[in-house]
Amino acid sequence: MKKTDVISGVILLSGAALLLALAPDRLSMIMVGFMGALMIFGFFIAVLPSSHFRTGFRHASALIEKKRRVQSQNMWITIARTDALFMNETLDAMFNDYKEKIKRRAQESSRSLYDVSDVINEAALEAKTWQRVTSQIPNMLTALGILGTFIGLIQGISDIRFSSVDVAVVSIQSLLAGISTAFYTSVAGVVLSILYTLVSRTVWNLMLQGMDAFFHDFHMYVSDPANVRDKLVRNANVREILKHLDELVSLRRVEESKDE
Repeated sequence: MKKTDVISGVILLSGAALLLALAPDRLSMIMVGFMGALMIFGFFIAVLPSSHFRTGFRHASALIEKKRRVQSQNMWITIARTDALFMNETLDAMFNDYKEKIKRRAQESSRSLYDVSDVINEAALEAKTWQRVTSQIPNMLTALGILGTFIGLIQGISDIRFSSVDVAVVSIQSLLAGISTAFYTSVAGVVLSILYTLVSRTVWNLMLQGMDAFFHDFHMYVSDPANVRDKLVRNANVREILKHLDELVSLRRVEESKDE
């Protein structure tokens, strides 16, 4: 495992384990246990893949830099022949899809323009890491804390009896225990929610930085020459059209001024 994976896992697991060890009663332990299980789920389904994507982008950028040093021409052909540019199964599959699009485009003489960012982008990676689901984990942790609060209060209030002094004392002790559970689960939910948000967002933003660095290197040194050429032609055509439109507008204004 990479350093980022270890650090992220240790932070989340340590936070959950510490709060579990400090739980004042069984109910608090159960609630914190559920919260910890939810964080572990988010770690394996979202945080860990995001970290691996970052590693994949860094590997691809390093490979491009290495190839560029020994070969200044036909970088697209060299990279396109690389079977595992990212050394990541998901990213390599997406890049192969991009290469297939370029290949079909060349065979069909299509004018469609494809860029690697059309296939590998933030939206696609969000789907791969279930971000729409795991982004709700902080809210769910807070909700579990609130649920524990109500359960603790209900447990404490339900045991209140004032039939005698001794019974009243026992009832007050039970109420205080319920209040302790209520406050503890709320605090645990908020703390774990902040902890998970901090770790998951940090790893995700690091992954996005790695992706942006890869796009920069790819567009600078690798982009499919035919794709780039067509983009330049398209831009030149657009400029030509705008130039003719300006001329037509100018002629129209001249004619309107003569009519006046």
